[in-house]
Amino acid sequence: MLFSICFLAISQMSFAQFKSIDGSETGVQPDIPQLQWNRTSDVNPPAQQPVTLVPMPIDKINLDKLVPSNIKKNEQGAIIWFDENYIKLHGLHRASNKADITQQIFKSSKLNPSQDALEFVETVNDEIADFDVYHQYHQDVPVYGAELRVHYKDEITKAINGKLYPEIALDKAQIQLSKETAIASVKQDAITHGTFQEIKNKALIAGDQTQASLVVFHKDGKLENATWAYQISIYLNLHDRWEFFIDATDGSVIEKYPLICTLHNHDHDHEAKPKKVSVMDGAVTANAVDLYGNTVNINTYEVGTDYYMIDASRAMFNSFGSSMPDEPQGVIWTIDAFNTSPQSNNFQYDHVSSSNNNWSGKNTAVSAHYNAGITYEYFVEKFGRNSINGAGGNIISLVNVSDENGNSMENAFWNGAAMFYGNGGSAFDPLAKALDVAGHEISHGVVQSTANLTYQGESGALNESFADVFGAMIDRDDWQMGEDVVNSQFFPSGALRDLQDPHNGAANGDYQGGFQPKHVNEQFTGSQDNGGVHINSGIPNHAFYRFATVVGKDKAERIWYRALTTYLTASSQFIDLRLATIRAAEDLYGATEVNALRTAMDDVGILDGQGGSYQNDVELNEGEDFLVMTNINNENVYIANLTSSEVVQISDKDPISKPS
Repeated sequence: MLFSICFLAISQMSFAQFKSIDGSETGVQPDIPQLQWNRTSDVNPPAQQPVTLVPMPIDKINLDKLVPSNIKKNEQGAIIWFDENYIKLHGLHRASNKADITQQIFKSSKLNPSQDALEFVETVNDEIADFDVYHQYHQDVPVYGAELRVHYKDEITKAINGKLYPEIALDKAQIQLSKETAIASVKQDAITHGTFQEIKNKALIAGDQTQASLVVFHKDGKLENATWAYQISIYLNLHDRWEFFIDATDGSVIEKYPLICTLHNHDHDHEAKPKKVSVMDGAVTANAVDLYGNTVNINTYEVGTDYYMIDASRAMFNSFGSSMPDEPQGVIWTIDAFNTSPQSNNFQYDHVSSSNNNWSGKNTAVSAHYNAGITYEYFVEKFGRNSINGAGGNIISLVNVSDENGNSMENAFWNGAAMFYGNGGSAFDPLAKALDVAGHEISHGVVQSTANLTYQGESGALNESFADVFGAMIDRDDWQMGEDVVNSQFFPSGALRDLQDPHNGAANGDYQGGFQPKHVNEQFTGSQDNGGVHINSGIPNHAFYRFATVVGKDKAERIWYRALTTYLTASSQFIDLRLATIRAAEDLYGATEVNALRTAMDDVGILDGQGGSYQNDVELNEGEDFLVMTNINNENVYIANLTSSEVVQISDKDPISKPS
């Protein structure tokens, strides 16, 4: 008979206590009747003293102590994953109401029901299974980065993942700083990083120009470093966007970092025309020349006697909600910045327009507009995603953007609501030229609208990596990024980054020249580049490459998209990428893809223990569970069937130590 055996470390206080058995001293295994056992608090008896068995039903045993919890924690102690074995053990089926699930999570996570809450946010209808989203609160205040996702399939809970912070012990009496004071101090600090300008066109930013909220923040992510803090996001201008965390107990700055997602981690007078009246004339097309000198077909929009670089031909266009051309909804929209800087007081921008639908001399705008359309179609065709936000939101590109000194900007960036393209210079050609650059920047918007990965450290490296992966899949002829716009004098390989070879022909540590680590043992640990968001993205980039070359790009991109939209959350780290992509591979495919993915992650050093001392559980074989134990004097070895309550001696050899 084959048994599936759980070898558990159990304290002596938890051992069953048995009578002495005749014949055991002679080495002859006796015929043992079916027995019942009881957890007891008796102390060790004197040597040779018989021990009395007390019958007790199996269902009275505390199974939490007998079966592995199968909960993964990160090195700071935050819980990041409840696996399927845990869920089966506790019977967390969808038929149970949400209160049952949250009650069990509270019990297992050491959350305090009188202080903490898991607030239900929404149910997301997924292509394979639904999932419920919860946010953790402490004393009615959100815990920053604490989000839980409960995944269902066929009415059965299949996985619970995210991040929870147990054992928070804060008192609101500790708060000494008002929100208004915190905002004022942030504005004073922020102006040292750029020029503050009132932004009137709200379509070009995400949310309000300044947003502030009270949160529970864990300094360095550690459980013991919880404090009250104000999370403040501020746009100084259309280029400079910053995130601050201000300690609400003493007013100190805990953390601050820029939120602008740039293509590269270093940046090597026009009067606006009067606005047009809102007359709905309609979508048209035009043949136009792009930055390669190729003639491409673009979608434009006619209003009166003028034409605008607005693509209203897609299914997402909302004609009833639009006032054309200034307030369109559901369009791909390209805007001219007239070689001015969003960081300066003279920043100007307006429509790219034509009186006859001829776009001669506007090659940069043509390329940006055309590439945005290809990127839109990629997400629709591959994943059924309706624009950046998944709900038909505008895709906006600004071209001819200069840097803060008025020079041609050698970069491109996503500011939370729109793409901004510089015209390059010594190191770059005009950035709008490259399809993978457009794909990269627009993908930042997709990341923001889904997992919203924090743009710092490993989360930020994942943010950059997903933008690279989708950029490479949109322009899928090779594994390089920016190869059509970089100067090889600055980037030896002729590419900005390379998923196949993240070292990219550059010297070790030459991050400006395109070098990236491709294994965790090379991971950058400094503070520059927001903790290496561009630098360390080479590690997950290379994992994707290694996986895609085994299973194919189609499967790989689908798994990565599912991991991003279904399992990852704002605070996810490299370990979470491994867990999320493996789970996504299980959802979509089978053992071949799962094993190939594990190998790819192993090859780049993203292991179950990546980032710290994660708790790892051995996968259980199919079959019944048995408890392996010895008696109170560490004599003989027994197994107990957790279902039938039967206890059987399997060896008369005394164990050297407790089963573990």
